[in-house]
Amino acid sequence: MTRASRRSCADRALALLVVAATIVCSGLGFVLARQADDYLEAEHRQALKARSRAAGVAPDLAHVEPKLIRILEQASGLRGLRFEAIRRRPL
Repeated sequence: MTRASRRSCADRALALLVVAATIVCSGLGFVLARQADDYLEAEHRQALKARSRAAGVAPDLAHVEPKLIRILEQASGLRGLRFEAIRRRPL
């Protein structure tokens, strides 16, 4: 092998390593961003529960006024809140 062909082979290997590292880092970044979003959503839901308890909202939120829903959305930072009746399974 000549010196130029060895250098070309090394350049290809380095390029392949850079591409593989980019793919791995992108995947890791996606996973970490998803975990952060899930954590933030859980915190918002906890804040919403705390605000509704502090405001004295009844546990049955299936028939809540739209104005109250907008207030809870603004207080918690969540959008598109919907409250549905919980259907309990018979024991």
